[in-house]
Amino acid sequence: MGCGSSDAGEGMVASTRAPDEASRLPARVASVDLVRGVLAGDAVKLELLIEQLRSQLATDIGRMVRDDSDTEDLTQEALVKIIAGLIHLRDPSALSAWTRRIAVNLAKDHRRKRRLREVPLDENTAQAVLPGWDGSADALEGQDALARGMATLSDAQRAVLELHYLQDLSYSEIAQQLGIPSATVNSRLHRGLASLRAWFRSRPGKDGNG
Repeated sequence: MGCGSSDAGEGMVASTRAPDEASRLPARVASVDLVRGVLAGDAVKLELLIEQLRSQLATDIGRMVRDDSDTEDLTQEALVKIIAGLIHLRDPSALSAWTRRIAVNLAKDHRRKRRLREVPLDENTAQAVLPGWDGSADALEGQDALARGMATLSDAQRAVLELHYLQDLSYSEIAQQLGIPSATVNSRLHRGLASLRAWFRSRPGKDGNG
């Protein structure tokens, strides 16, 4: 089937114009019909679906990212994910909610990574989360290591570390914001730090590893 692989999806997504045959079809075919046509291998309906989704995806992502270049890249990534995963969509009528969820998740992940890279790596934060950091390495290198290391943690651990070290919230403030006991904040913080330090010591390119 034409949409069964991400490579095929990328080729179709990269196109900015539908074939001539598509221009003779109704301007907007019902999403359910488009999905069924795509799953049946109809390349014209695949083009129509991509063009139908592109504008809404760009709007949703752009509203969160606020950068034209990043919005374009993330919209493209979302389209590839959607086309590659379309075969797993059990209910074609749920297309809009499903595609919007993909777009929002991509934008959230992008914002989180960007925020981590933009936060100044002060000495206290660095010493807490990056073992052996003495300020001698380039700050951008440290920020990149922090961002990649944080991405390896669970969502729960990452949220606590971000709130405490990057937003300077106290344990009680974090507990109130997340709706969890302070003891849970403490536990997640220590486990997250342990995991982050273990990753930092064994990361590829560190002391000959990888």
